[in-house]
Amino acid sequence: MPGHTDESDGLGRVFRRLLLLASLVVAPAAVIAEPPGAQATEAAMQALRSLHEETEEKYREVGRLSPDDQETALNVYVEQQMRRYLDLEAIVPAVYGVHWPAVVKEKLEAKAAQAALALMRNNIRAAFDNYERGSRLRLLRIQTDARSADQVWVSGTVGTPTVHGGKLPFSFIAKVHEKDGRWLGLDLVFLGASLVGFARSDIETRVAAQGLEATIEEFAAQAVTDP
Repeated sequence: MPGHTDESDGLGRVFRRLLLLASLVVAPAAVIAEPPGAQATEAAMQALRSLHEETEEKYREVGRLSPDDQETALNVYVEQQMRRYLDLEAIVPAVYGVHWPAVVKEKLEAKAAQAALALMRNNIRAAFDNYERGSRLRLLRIQTDARSADQVWVSGTVGTPTVHGGKLPFSFIAKVHEKDGRWLGLDLVFLGASLVGFARSDIETRVAAQGLEATIEEFAAQAVTDP
């Protein structure tokens, strides 16, 4: 089925295990400075509330589809939301890290962006698919990054603890900044596991094993939306 492979299943399982192992990890206190202004706080939090409400509605809508159609619809939805809410121009080079100059040299930027999107989508799905539907979003705090005044960290939780349902709530920290009048994400930390950092680690492992171009081709083939 489109965007779904046994390998991506494996990535999802690995990421879920990583989330559980990292559940006691929190953002370093040195990163956090004073809270930003009230207007910035409300704007950033409203963006997260809107995303949460849209996601809940989408999952209800998709739940009426067949399993195969659900998989495709959710992959498309998550990629669309990533394009809408993440600053991919900043994130994609960060995902490739030391390999980004080679990406640029080989003129692979567009395909590399598709590959990074698909890889991060797999990891986001592994988390978002595994929490209790209908749960409330709790926004706990928003504070300015001490190293960059134009960036803020928003922390919160999604989900309600359940004993028998098998679903787990997860905490998150979203690193966001204002760009062209909009609040866009720079990273998303699930229970201490960085979305960008995890993707970078996976890219580095794959590149070491099979080379940069093969790695880009592998993940770009899983993308389900156009740039």
